[in-house]
Amino acid sequence: MPERENDALNYGVGVEPAKVEAGQSYWMAIKIHHLTPQENQGRSLLYIDILDEGGKRAYGAQARVSWPGGSQVVTVDKPLSEPGTNFPLWPGQLCSVEVLGLPSDRVTGIHNDHPDEGPGNTRFHHSFLVVFQKVVKEEGRSVIKGEVVGGAGKTILLLRQGEVVSAKIIGEDERFAFEKLPAGVYTLTVPGTDLRVEDIELDGLETITLRLVLEEKSKPIYHYLLFGPPERPEVQVDILLASEYIMHFGPVVGFSLEEASNAANVTIIGDYDRVSLQEEELLKGKGCTVRRITGDAYQLKAILSDLVDKGTPFPQA
Repeated sequence: MPERENDALNYGVGVEPAKVEAGQSYWMAIKIHHLTPQENQGRSLLYIDILDEGGKRAYGAQARVSWPGGSQVVTVDKPLSEPGTNFPLWPGQLCSVEVLGLPSDRVTGIHNDHPDEGPGNTRFHHSFLVVFQKVVKEEGRSVIKGEVVGGAGKTILLLRQGEVVSAKIIGEDERFAFEKLPAGVYTLTVPGTDLRVEDIELDGLETITLRLVLEEKSKPIYHYLLFGPPERPEVQVDILLASEYIMHFGPVVGFSLEEASNAANVTIIGDYDRVSLQEEELLKGKGCTVRRITGDAYQLKAILSDLVDKGTPFPQA
């Protein structure tokens, strides 16, 4: 299966992959190109070509160009000296294109409202070429797996050709796995961090195991133990029950959501009547890995004592 070429990412043009199963034929967008000023010569067109499995032009194949409020079907019928068909781009029009007859990738974000690039590509005079080819969805068997030290609870993204293929939540054991991957070149990244691993080459069969380390540069506190309002009697009991845990692991202890947001790891003691779900989500939004320990006094004491015995400050999700 061919690799996709897309030099129009910086112009906001992306791809919504076709929803197909392994072994199923579909139309793949194999090339997306923003014409240079020399190529465009002041035009404003969406050029479309459609190829068969062997890479030859599929005369008679049709594509649908859509925009808010309308659509038009175009047919591949041009001579080989030019792209198979074209569609005029008008100012203010935001287009997408897909091929008919089979499941198809959908190329989105096509418009001509881009800044001047000199003669040939002025505002409202930009053109794009999209080439589709009939392919069979590969049954990938490659795996990328491993651990991200310091990454528990964070999202790790797998990209191919600059597009997100899959997203996973890193487990409490700091492990992740992306499975059933076809051959290709991939990138791993954890949003909101500097972690990025590029040029991971897969042959469609192999398994690659990685050990990555996430640096928490922006969080001055490693672990914050967050309690509810200190004036509440039940919170005072929570603090007493956690005293052995606090002495053993030495987290920063407090009642401040703002202070807790400066921690890489936040453990909330108590149910949502003490620290609300909204406050928990706020901490997650600030890049904290948040865990919560709940239960009555006996359960809370048992959980905290068990963590001390196991030598880990963090409960499993």
